[in-house]
Amino acid sequence: MDLLLIRHAQSLANIGVSDDADCDLSAAGAAQARAIAEQMGREFDLSEYRGIVSPYLRARRTAGAIADATGISFDVNAGCREWGKTCRLGDLVYEEETLPQVIDRLRTFLDALEPGADYVIVSHATPIFLMKQLAAGASAEAAAAACVGEFWNLIENCVVHRVGMRDCE
Repeated sequence: MDLLLIRHAQSLANIGVSDDADCDLSAAGAAQARAIAEQMGREFDLSEYRGIVSPYLRARRTAGAIADATGISFDVNAGCREWGKTCRLGDLVYEEETLPQVIDRLRTFLDALEPGADYVIVSHATPIFLMKQLAAGASAEAAAAACVGEFWNLIENCVVHRVGMRDCE
């Protein structure tokens, strides 16, 4: 199983002009989304890939640009949603989670992927950081132990992280 994990493009929160948990992309972020979409169209044959995107607006906008450039369609899946303060998206409310809770959610999300299928997943910094750990076979304890300092800064906006999925413990 091949996973292409992509953090959404730069958001208004990333540049400090919004504290809305479901904020949109910045102008630079919209350009980043178009650029990563064009890059993916050149560098990857996505014809057999399935797309999954977090329900947050900035992730859906990034996935939309990728879909426009590559033809891949994306299904919204809350399993790969952001980790942070409580957020209301329409009628849905995602409560703030502890680190062990988000790790359990992401393990469940990864375990639910169809074995042998390949995926493009547009998500957020912390979930991508943790999915990389879990997909490589790390235990929940090891994944949590890797979350030191501002670990989320290791996951840049609109960069493809390609990982092979191993069986989660």
